Amino acid sequence: MRPDESLGYWLTQTMRSVANAFSDVLQTACATLGKPYMITPPQWFALSSLATEQDLPIGTLAQRLAFDASVVTGIIKRLEQHGLVERVHDRTDYRLVRLHLTAEGQEITHTLASAATTFNQRLLQGFSQEEREMLLQQFARIRANALSTQGETPHPDASSELVPRAIYHLLESELEDYQ
Repeated sequence: MRPDESLGYWLTQTMRSVANAFSDVLQTACATLGKPYMITPPQWFALSSLATEQDLPIGTLAQRLAFDASVVTGIIKRLEQHGLVERVHDRTDYRLVRLHLTAEGQEITHTLASAATTFNQRLLQGFSQEEREMLLQQFARIRANALSTQGETPHPDASSELVPRAIYHLLESELEDYQ
C-alpha cells in the first residue's frame, strides 16, 4: 500500500496542515493585538476549555483535552508565565489545585475566540450541517477504533455519545454564526 492510500497518511497530513494554519492565525492575532506572547494551538485549547469550565484541576483539564497530565502541566506553566492562568488552592481541600483564568486570560480568550471561529468556519466551508455532523462522528469513530487497537477506550468525560462535547458545541455555535 502506498502512503497516500492510507487513512493514517491523510489524517497526519491534514492534522499538520490544520495545526500549522491555526498556529499562524493565533500568532497573527496576538501580534495584531500587540501582545508580548504568542498563543499556540494547545494553549488555546486549554484557555478555551477553562473559559467554558472555570477552576478545573490539571488532571481534569488533561482528560478534557485528551493530553497527558505532564503535557498540560507544561502548557499551564507557560500560560502562568504570560499571566493568563493562575493556580488556586481549593477552599475545602487545600491539596487540590484548580486552574483559574486571570483577567488577561479571559480577555485574550474572548478576543481570540472570533479568530478561532472564523478559522473553523473556513475549514468547514462547503460542508452542509449534515456533512459537518457526520464528519465529527466519523472522526470520533476512527479515534475509538484507534484506541481499541491499543486496548484503550475513550474516556467517558471526553465524549457526548461519540462526538467530543467541545467539538460538538463548537460546531453548533459555528452553524449559528454561519447562517
